[in-house]
Amino acid sequence: LVTSSPYEHEIVLTLFWVALGRTTMIWILLNGLRYYKILLLKEEHEARYARLVWLTAQLKSEMYWMEKNMEEIEKVMTNAYTLFENIKFNQRQEAWGEQAVSIARDVHEIKKEYALAVMGIKELTADAVVVGGMQFKDICKILYDSTEREIRSLGYEIKLEFESGESFYTIKHYFLMSILRNLIMNSIDAIEAAEKEGKIKMVHETDQNQHYFVVSDSGPGIEPEDLDNIFTPGFSTKINYATGHINRGLGLSVVQNIVEKELGGKIEASSVKGEGTTFSIAIPRENLEEN
Repeated sequence: LVTSSPYEHEIVLTLFWVALGRTTMIWILLNGLRYYKILLLKEEHEARYARLVWLTAQLKSEMYWMEKNMEEIEKVMTNAYTLFENIKFNQRQEAWGEQAVSIARDVHEIKKEYALAVMGIKELTADAVVVGGMQFKDICKILYDSTEREIRSLGYEIKLEFESGESFYTIKHYFLMSILRNLIMNSIDAIEAAEKEGKIKMVHETDQNQHYFVVSDSGPGIEPEDLDNIFTPGFSTKINYATGHINRGLGLSVVQNIVEKELGGKIEASSVKGEGTTFSIAIPRENLEEN
């Protein structure tokens, strides 16, 4: 028979309590670290939320001045169109000079106020700019959500469809966002001029060398004689002849400049009167993707 001495029992018992004590200390330490991380994360979220609230308040202040200037811009466009009609039909020649100076003065004042607003926004968002790149699927989600909100706020019945295709990482996300948003907003404006209901579709496809983006709408379409001029800065088919309000006609020229000069791509437009308009873009993969 093998017998154990009382000392062996004491040693085993001591080792047991030591192990239990160490295990308990490790458990307390791990849970303490976990709680500390949670506390830090909570504090970080609270700091971010406070920063967001402050940033939103400041942006609203800047937006007030920008909205105020929008009313002034509408007046300037109306005055500019009135001057255009006077010159076109050779009317009120004695007032041309005064009208031109008045328009220039108003534009100068608007420019000064916008410069202050832009400066304020730059300062507020200096540390909020996305550093690096983004996945195209994330760009599409941001664009889709913001456009949906825009459509709802306008009260239009426009169906929005996105087929984002293969996602890719790019540092040119600001360019892509500007291209697609301008084209989609152009489609919204076109549908607004019709019946305020319709469909806008964005499709992205790829092959070995190119990214293809297609934005189409079911708007009223563009007259064949106007199709060659739609990328010309200042050209617009959206004129309210009753009020003189005119779309500034810069969106499509901006898109063409980004696609062709910044990204080395090509853009084409096709349209059928009464059926809609389609913009097709091809951009080399190497100019968009970041490995």
